Amino acid sequence: MEKGLDTAYDKVCKDGKDCIKRLQKAEAAFKKYSGSDTNPPKEKGYEKALEAATKASEAVKTIISQVFSLYSNQLTEEVRHPWKTIVSEQIACAPWTDLYGEEHPEKREQSWGSFMECINFHRLTMFRNDAAETQLLHMRTQCKVNSGKSQVELMTIGHETLQQ
Repeated sequence: MEKGLDTAYDKVCKDGKDCIKRLQKAEAAFKKYSGSDTNPPKEKGYEKALEAATKASEAVKTIISQVFSLYSNQLTEEVRHPWKTIVSEQIACAPWTDLYGEEHPEKREQSWGSFMECINFHRLTMFRNDAAETQLLHMRTQCKVNSGKSQVELMTIGHETLQQ
């Protein structure tokens, strides 16, 4: 992820947490207020804190949307299509299924957690879990050289020679 988006995400998350704390304090103060003023200062503080929390929430959504777009734009055309399919099946739709096969009935919004889960789904579509082991087995059993040594042994000998 670009450094600008990374730091911006951290900042808006921190600001959002601060806004929520201020909102909770203002709400508690507003509930305790028992004056007869029609426009008490405590209510104004609550409204300001609520507005700040709303803006912080929108900023987080904007940054997360940019993260999804950045990742998508960095993919080649052939790899981008499965990514878009995964995102459309995971985000803003109900029901959706997580990595463990559990179905969730509620609609899912874009978040850092949903982004990371989409990336894991994408990895699973692009690479098998046992890709390295399968390739090694194939090289050991299918790629025989005239001398009788496997390709892996020849590659190992080649690497040892280069290191010396």
